[in-house]
Amino acid sequence: ATEKALIELQRPWVKSLFETVPEKSLKALPNVPVFVGQGGKDRQVLSDESAFIEKVLKDSKKTKVELHVYPDLSHLFLPTKTGSLADYNDPDLKIDDKFLSDVVDFSKRSL
Repeated sequence: ATEKALIELQRPWVKSLFETVPEKSLKALPNVPVFVGQGGKDRQVLSDESAFIEKVLKDSKKTKVELHVYPDLSHLFLPTKTGSLADYNDPDLKIDDKFLSDVVDFSKRSL
């Protein structure tokens, strides 16, 4: 397929991203515990967005939410110096142990 054809295939998905109302979707969640992890050097999801998720869920008073910020991690919860996409190509980088430990601890406490 040509590059244009591939782009056209993705169009409905991309369009849906712009039509989504995050607050509405968050409020529609059932009463389930939510772990929000944020890499401090994430350039794809900004820290304001994670704080927004936490606030909406806490304000709904129907779910337990925890926000964890990892200052030196990227969007993929990998250690990073710059947060740039170029860091993703380093095969030696591994998902941060603290992040994994926090997810496991949250899961044990919440399930």
